[in-house]
Amino acid sequence: MINKYQIPYFAHTKLDNIRAKYEGYIKYVSDELDRMPTQSTIANHHAALKLILTEAVSRGWASTDLLPVLKSVGKQTTRRPTFEISEYRSLIQKLKHWSQQKSHRHKDTEIRLMLYDYVLFLANSGIRHGREAMEIKWSNISFEKSQKDNMMLLPLLLQSEKAEKPPKSAVPLLSDITTLATLKRFLSVLKTAAHSFNQCH
Repeated sequence: MINKYQIPYFAHTKLDNIRAKYEGYIKYVSDELDRMPTQSTIANHHAALKLILTEAVSRGWASTDLLPVLKSVGKQTTRRPTFEISEYRSLIQKLKHWSQQKSHRHKDTEIRLMLYDYVLFLANSGIRHGREAMEIKWSNISFEKSQKDNMMLLPLLLQSEKAEKPPKSAVPLLSDITTLATLKRFLSVLKTAAHSFNQCH
């Protein structure tokens, strides 16, 4: 973000002219994206820009009086549509049937089962697809009972490993039975793979 947008736009701009230059920044980003950015995108741009400007002030290169007022503008983020319960059940049933179909390659069967488990785990835990899911390790997971509503919680330690004591982020399990069964199946597959590997070596 800094290298792609802010350095090219603010290049050769003196710090005492940064406020005036900022007035055209959102339009510049819009032109580069070929669309109006969302409020969350602009907020990310502002966060990066604020770090740079704060550093400039701390080094005595600029005065806070000369810094721009970062405007919270942009297109309102629209909520992504969700599955209806009937749609979710239909998806899971068909995915389960698909995962159990025979394949010529054993690897394809394993991938199908893994995808089925992956979808179940995400759907029943609320964990987001992508980096959040891919960074989870067994050491990140434990199970606790919520003191308020007796719901199963999945505390996750997803902060940087550099932190001495990263805080836990408790994710409620929408269906603790399904999630527990999925995790047990994951563990069983891993143990089988480890056993096969040890026999081959």
